[in-house]
Amino acid sequence: MIKINLLSRKERRKSRGVKQELMLSAVLLLIVAVGLGFLWSWQNRKVDKLTLEQTQKQQQLDQLKKVVAEVEQFKKDRALYEQKIDIIAQLEEQQSGPVHLLDQLSLNITDNLWFKTLSLNGDQLTVAGAAFANISIVDFVNNLKHSPHFQNVQLQESKLAGEKDGRVYVYTLNSQVTMPKK
Repeated sequence: MIKINLLSRKERRKSRGVKQELMLSAVLLLIVAVGLGFLWSWQNRKVDKLTLEQTQKQQQLDQLKKVVAEVEQFKKDRALYEQKIDIIAQLEEQQSGPVHLLDQLSLNITDNLWFKTLSLNGDQLTVAGAAFANISIVDFVNNLKHSPHFQNVQLQESKLAGEKDGRVYVYTLNSQVTMPKK
């Protein structure tokens, strides 16, 4: 079988050039596809890495939120404990006050005089009691006036009252009190 090529040389070259261009285009397209595949793979790894980092950062953030919550609770507890400690310290300071007050009253009491009621409201002391003689009441009031712990001592009432065993004087007095400091 005989082949006859009726195309001229120029036309044959053109058809060969088209084939070469098609081959070159296919190779170029393949190179671009492979490059895009690598780029897509690289971007996917980068997205996966960033997603992993985001997950780790979120876990760290959750842990830090727990720590912050614990610290806030600790601060609240600490404030509550400090408040309780302050209350205890105030109670300890005030605890010795009535003891010193009674001690001062016992140091200034005279013979034949006794107390029926003692009431302390803030710094105001009210004493009610009885004595066998009015002079005992006057001596007691004078003793309190000379004490540095009692100010503005005022005898409110002193009257003769009959008791079963004999005659007694009942009295009521008021005074401002200064509690001794530790």
